[in-house]
Amino acid sequence: MNGLTCGWQVDPEIPRSAFYALLGSMLGSLTSIGIGFGILAITGACGTDSTTTEFRACSALATLLGGPGSVVGYVWGYCLARRSRLQPNRGRVCLTGLVLHIARMQFGDVWPAAFTYDPDWTFDVAPRGPNANDLISRDALIIDCYELRAPDDTPTIHCEIPSYIGEAGCIGGAIGAAVGAAIGIAVIVALLPWALACGPLAFLCLLLIILLAAAIAYAGAELGAIIGHKVGEVLDTTQGLSDVYGEGLRGSCITVEGNWVTDQDHGHNEIHDVEIIPFLVPPQPGQVFESQEACIEFCPPIFE
Repeated sequence: MNGLTCGWQVDPEIPRSAFYALLGSMLGSLTSIGIGFGILAITGACGTDSTTTEFRACSALATLLGGPGSVVGYVWGYCLARRSRLQPNRGRVCLTGLVLHIARMQFGDVWPAAFTYDPDWTFDVAPRGPNANDLISRDALIIDCYELRAPDDTPTIHCEIPSYIGEAGCIGGAIGAAVGAAIGIAVIVALLPWALACGPLAFLCLLLIILLAAAIAYAGAELGAIIGHKVGEVLDTTQGLSDVYGEGLRGSCITVEGNWVTDQDHGHNEIHDVEIIPFLVPPQPGQVFESQEACIEFCPPIFE
């Protein structure tokens, strides 16, 4: 189905996952600084005289903890929001229709933010039958897809077969960020005397240290996410449902069953997870079905 044009109709200006990532970054930074000052205050390691070199060094140390802490909060905030973005809507549904568009995220699309890699198998279906109008009326019109040869807008319903890669990558990224932050803190402690010895340039030296510590934490998140991806790839080998996905799916008639949910990142409803594909009817080689009306309805009617 070459010539297919698709465009998002509903998409919030700031996705929920991005908002929580930024919020997590701020909270992570403030929490790390607060914990640093709290430990120093409880232990009395720095004393209470703000004019002493020890007190200033400890204050600088506690403040620098905000760098790796912000990275941990950013990764954790994103992953928690991403993993909880699907809100159950009405339970299990069945849909028959024509597959107009398929897409799967490539790793290069998200680099250098490996923990955001979420390559679910996605496809968009032009629905038919008694279930179609009911599902479309529930804000499922999220993609405006049509073939240029037939430019009438064809509303579609988004469907996703879940991949383990995204979830395992986020878990690995969250663990890696924490490990990287610990290493970053060790670097801060080791380099702090050097920074304080910079004299008039002490502020710049401290800034370099905090950036270095944050970079180490972020590198840990990236490495952890990549390791998680490899674990997810192994788990995906058990995902028999994904075997039907491929270029041959476009232009085929399909029946799917799965959970009807609201994707809070994009603000639309969709079938996610697709749990069963009981019927898949591909066209003859070299051809495609031209309309969803060519597909045989296999789903029972929806009763409220």
